[in-house]
Amino acid sequence: MSSSSSALQRQEAARSLDDACSSVGFFYLEGHGVPTQEIQQLHRLAKRFFALPESVKDGLESTESRHFIEESIAMSSQPAQGRGYQRLGENVTLNQRDWQEAIDFFAPIHSKEVNLNAFAAEPARMRDEEIEKLQQFMDAPNVWPNQPAEFRASAEAYFSKDFFDHLTNQSFWCVRVIGYPALRQGAVGLSCGEHTDYGCWTILAQDETPDALEVQLSGGSWAKVPPRAGAFVVNLGDMLSVWTKGRYKATRHRVRQTKGDFRTSIAFFYEPNFDAVIRPLDVAPPLGKPHPCEGSTAPLARGLAGGELIYGEHLFAKVSSNFDFGA
Repeated sequence: MSSSSSALQRQEAARSLDDACSSVGFFYLEGHGVPTQEIQQLHRLAKRFFALPESVKDGLESTESRHFIEESIAMSSQPAQGRGYQRLGENVTLNQRDWQEAIDFFAPIHSKEVNLNAFAAEPARMRDEEIEKLQQFMDAPNVWPNQPAEFRASAEAYFSKDFFDHLTNQSFWCVRVIGYPALRQGAVGLSCGEHTDYGCWTILAQDETPDALEVQLSGGSWAKVPPRAGAFVVNLGDMLSVWTKGRYKATRHRVRQTKGDFRTSIAFFYEPNFDAVIRPLDVAPPLGKPHPCEGSTAPLARGLAGGELIYGEHLFAKVSSNFDFGA
């Protein structure tokens, strides 16, 4: 292949990617280099975990020794930490309980590694008590299931990739391993309510369950995003909408899992630095009619209006309102 034809192919690929990002904000990623067996193994372990009794998933009991363990990994036991196991129905979207359960963990970045003083100044202007909660959230450790025994090693190996190290130096990434039982026939609600993702982009590994993930098109209708063997689904997050003045859209999406099988998905949320100041860049405006952008938090609304925000204030506002641990 000549260098000129290779350059033309790269230009065509760039145009196709720009079109996907500026029109629907979703695309498939193939040829990514992550072995299929690694993806399948983590899905298998996730299904084994979600099939365990709730007391075992909470980390309070072991099925192997039938003894009780002192420390729970249930997020409800330490809600301010935003990590651990969320029981079925504890995740909330648009004030409605989602029919899902999940394990969340974050990049192990300590608050001493970021500039917390920046949150007291413009544009965040957070109070001392708010910054103290922010610090507690950052410094909380990830907590891991005792069973399956291979879960932690498999998950850490899967997410130890260095694809984007040259793009950000302290990405405060987040991982969600999610389980979706089928919605009961006639049930009102969704497996996951419609929303946009918080940060830069999401790399999603779906299992083979069909017709669950849906994306909202520009006219307001919903389209299925079927699993594709060997491919990740990539969707853009809120910060790219701010950076690009809405040229690249963080698209609303939802999950409606109605099949008989238990669905798992593995979502890697690639985010800016926790203390990164996000402001619109000098880029070309959106083509045609601008995408309608709604700020789900006050910081995001500020950024979409052309102002600045600190990524951590947007993330913390979302995490603080995403769970309901009531009866």
